[in-house]
Amino acid sequence: MSLQELMAAFTKDAWAGAVLGAIASAVFSAAFFGVVSAWRWLVRRSPIRRLLGDLAVANEPVGVYVRSMFHADRLNKYVSPRPDYFPPHTSGQLEQWQNIPFVVASADHEASTDFLNALGQVGKKDRIEFLSVHDDWDRWDHHVVCVGGNFKAKKVRELCEPKYLQVDGRGAFVIVPTGAEYMSTGRTDYGVIYKTKNPQTGRTCLLVMGIGALGTEAAGHYLRTHAAELGHMVGGGAFVLVVTADLELGKESVRVLDLYPEPPWYRKALHPLTWHRVFRPSLAKAIESGS
Repeated sequence: MSLQELMAAFTKDAWAGAVLGAIASAVFSAAFFGVVSAWRWLVRRSPIRRLLGDLAVANEPVGVYVRSMFHADRLNKYVSPRPDYFPPHTSGQLEQWQNIPFVVASADHEASTDFLNALGQVGKKDRIEFLSVHDDWDRWDHHVVCVGGNFKAKKVRELCEPKYLQVDGRGAFVIVPTGAEYMSTGRTDYGVIYKTKNPQTGRTCLLVMGIGALGTEAAGHYLRTHAAELGHMVGGGAFVLVVTADLELGKESVRVLDLYPEPPWYRKALHPLTWHRVFRPSLAKAIESGS
């Protein structure tokens, strides 16, 4: 059949159907790509991603600083309790390990894992490196995350802006703009999550630390389990959050104690349940204690 005969075989209805099909296909394709683009925009604007900011961006370098410790006698030997799998024969037994030059506190380890879990919630999995406080304290060519109260965390508080957090001579946390102070007591410990920025490099700096071990654990636990609600309140800006936990109940007893700056009205309006249930009571008490 020739091309002319083939063209003549199409009726007007066939041509109309073909044109409508082409239009419908184009509309569907545009709608599909619109939905995909909207989904990607929503993912980028998710509260956890906004909270973490550049820390969550693919291919952005992130350096995690955790304090390393060694035994004072330099023998590099440590002991750990053996599992009590056949009591009483295995009760109270210890195992010795040697040739271990450095160890990390369990609180710092747990909080570091919590931070990595928070990154995992937004799909960040590349260019994350654990660095040495001793050797890399003056490196600023990456986004900085300090877990625990190490020397690098001190440099972040000194160099970065805005300055929302200081630690006084007693070891108490001080919220600089308000003067509020938090000092560990017999039953409670305090932790902070402090996000700021290096003004020279423009890179993000995040501190996850406590006055004591429980405070560090509690801060990390809160970041992992409540990052979305915190992101709803602070967005992508700088902030300092103070949490507290009971020494007997552990890090799962963590609760919000203070947040600076106070969230703007539109964030409170968009997330009223989070504001009234979690943050408003805490900030009211913080203002009361500070006045």
